[in-house]
Amino acid sequence: MAYRKMLRELREIREAQGITHEQVAKVVGVHRSYIVRFENGERSPNLPQFMNWCKALGAKPSEVFKEVDDQ
Repeated sequence: MAYRKMLRELREIREAQGITHEQVAKVVGVHRSYIVRFENGERSPNLPQFMNWCKALGAKPSEVFKEVDDQ
């Protein structure tokens, strides 16, 4: 359940900032379709991918986890 909340939080941050899947994928180092699959819960990002994903969004990983924990 927390995993899905984390993915939802990352998607909400991306959409709120108007960042595309392509932009996130470039920073994470994966194809755009991987980001779509991550957000849909079909794939699981590893820790370096998660850290780079947060970097692409300008979000601190601790803040993403805090939002998940608060929900």
